[in-house]
Amino acid sequence: MDEHSFRGQAVYHGDLRLAREATSLLLPDDRLRTLEAFLKRLPESVRKKIRAVTIDLKESWKKLIQRVLPEARVVADPFH
Repeated sequence: MDEHSFRGQAVYHGDLRLAREATSLLLPDDRLRTLEAFLKRLPESVRKKIRAVTIDLKESWKKLIQRVLPEARVVADPFH
């Protein structure tokens, strides 16, 4: 999960990579509620396959991901 700026507008971007396929997504904001809703919409079978999540250094995101994806490692984005 990452936050970008595009023409002065904040864009919240995520890449979902499972096996050899990747899906990019844009979220409307960086609210915990938005991220949690997205993650919970993923089928349980998909959530169980997620092994790691790279995030900006937001403690609130880390705690949410640990709660919703307890098997996944949370890794800090090396550019932050």
